[in-house]
Amino acid sequence: MPRLFRAGHRENYPPEFLDTIERIDIICGTLKKLEKMGKLVRKDSNNKQKIWSKTSEALKEYADQMLTDEVAETFRRASAKFFEIGQLYLKHAEAIVVQFNPALREFNKGAAKELKEHLKNLAKIRRNLDKARKKGERCDDEDTAVAVQAAQKEHDEYLATTKEAVIKFLQETAFFQAAANAYLNVEKELCEKIHQELNSLHSNGQSDEKKQTSGDQKSGGQKSGGQKSGAQKSGAQKSGAQKSGAQKSGGQKREDEKAEDQKPGSKEAEEKRNPQRSQ
Repeated sequence: MPRLFRAGHRENYPPEFLDTIERIDIICGTLKKLEKMGKLVRKDSNNKQKIWSKTSEALKEYADQMLTDEVAETFRRASAKFFEIGQLYLKHAEAIVVQFNPALREFNKGAAKELKEHLKNLAKIRRNLDKARKKGERCDDEDTAVAVQAAQKEHDEYLATTKEAVIKFLQETAFFQAAANAYLNVEKELCEKIHQELNSLHSNGQSDEKKQTSGDQKSGGQKSGGQKSGAQKSGAQKSGAQKSGAQKSGGQKREDEKAEDQKPGSKEAEEKRNPQRSQ
């Protein structure tokens, strides 16, 4: 017998009615647990928001101690992302409070509680009917027979009322589908945004690394080009020096020949001065 309906003589009730009550018993227990879970999820999200925010502050303080701007900027960016993730958890907790928990609480305190009261009263009326029947078995008189008939009528009428309450309860459980979808959407959005924030931080880090590598390569290329230009300039200077030396050497040679011609006693000089005498 379901916990919600502890009345005797199960055989006097339709099997489908008892099966429905048993399913409702499971539904009520599950929704009660979900309400408690919602409170725990909200508390957990608030705690995570505090952790991410504190980590963000620690990263910012660490960034302020960095000597290089590049490293400091990396930690500041990480600090900002961690803070944003903390805010996502805060919004998640607020969404649980606004969208999920209130609907569960209202249902558990409304439709579920109302049906439980109906089933409790039905069980009580059923016990009164059983007592009247037992008395009727012992006392075969008109008053007892009337009392049994009255108890049976009250039971049948309240059973019909309880069945209506069961139908109403099952109709109102449709809210849970919308609440569950809202909760799942909140969880999905939280996970996707956290992934985006962390992926963005990772992508920015790779971009900075590529930028630094490109800068190093460019600096190395400029240095290599400067060395090459210097080598070419040095070679040109060396070639110019060799050419200048060659010109200087040729000029010196001509001056030496001229001086030799002008030297006294030189046969060639004498011939140049007195060509007739030479003949």
